[in-house]
Parts: sequence; C-alpha cells; structure tokens
Amino acid sequence: MNWTLPDDFGALIGDLTYETRTTFPTLKQVSESKIRSLRQNTSLNQFDRPRSFAVRAKTQHTSTTAGTRWEIMFWPEPDTTYTFDYRYWVSLDEITDQGSALSYPAGAQHGEAITSACMWVAQEYADPQNRQFNMHDRFIEALRASVMFDRQMHGGEFGGYNADNSDVRGIGVPFRDRVSNVTYNSTEFP
Repeated sequence: MNWTLPDDFGALIGDLTYETRTTFPTLKQVSESKIRSLRQNTSLNQFDRPRSFAVRAKTQHTSTTAGTRWEIMFWPEPDTTYTFDYRYWVSLDEITDQGSALSYPAGAQHGEAITSACMWVAQEYADPQNRQFNMHDRFIEALRASVMFDRQMHGGEFGGYNADNSDVRGIGVPFRDRVSNVTYNSTEFP
C-alpha cells in the first residue's frame, strides 16, 4: 500500500522522521526499486515499524491539468498508525496564461526546460538557419538548471554510514535499525 502526498508536494527537504517524542530512528530514503525488491521477498516481515521509504510520481488517471502528484512507499508496511514529520518543496504545477491552464508532466519546477525544448524543436522546423537567437542554447541552460534542482532536492545528504559504532545508542540497538548502505550516482551498495 502506498500513501498519496499533498497535492502541492514537489520534493522532500531533509529527513522523514517519526513524530516528536519518539525514539525511533530517522527513516532511510531508498529507491523505488529497492522498496519493490524488499516487498517481493516473502521471507521478510512485511508489516512492522517502517525503516525505509521511497517517493515516486503517482500514475494519473483522471485529470491532465492537475500536474504531477507523488506518493510515498514504506518498507516494511506500517503495522499500525504512525505520524511522520517532514518538510517539502511546494510545487506550483498549474500555471495559467490568459485563462488556459497549462500543466507540465515533470512539475512546474521543470517547466522552463520543457518549454525551451518545445521552442527549440519549433524553431528547427520553422527556420533552421536562424542563428540570431538559438533556442538550443536556451534549452541547454534550462536543462542544466533542472538537473541542478533535482540534485539539490532529491540528492543524498551524506556519504554513507560510518560503521565504527561510535554512534551506538546503548546496548540492545537492533542491527536492522542501522544504516549500512552507501548510494553513489543513484546506485545503492551494501
């Protein structure tokens, strides 16, 4: 089961934590494929206190003007009701121009890159020799800005777990609660 994030959710900022006054550790963000892999392994306990999560774009069936919506996946799936604290970047998906609603499939944060790409292709069809104002250059600049934005909003905040046990909170800390994987270029290494 997955949970829908707020309509204006654009990207997670910082950690997803359990509500205040709990002793549970911060949840670890992993890839969607990692959650699916854990869920398909029937030898693992599928219902417990969540320790990992992933955020993914939600499939849209009804509206083409609502913009991109997001959902969160937990592993293991919650065995009871939990409350989480998090901050997120607000996405302004609906942009209006003279009464018509425009919606960008990757969210408004990438609207400039999408618009520039369309204008570049249109320029190539209309006047491929016009080099006074080349839309290709504008598209490349907007694409770089989009990639930088994604890296800032969705990138990791640390380089992995230091396994020297200097952060042990006392006797009896379950091994499963320790972060032990390192992610590099969206590839997770145990």
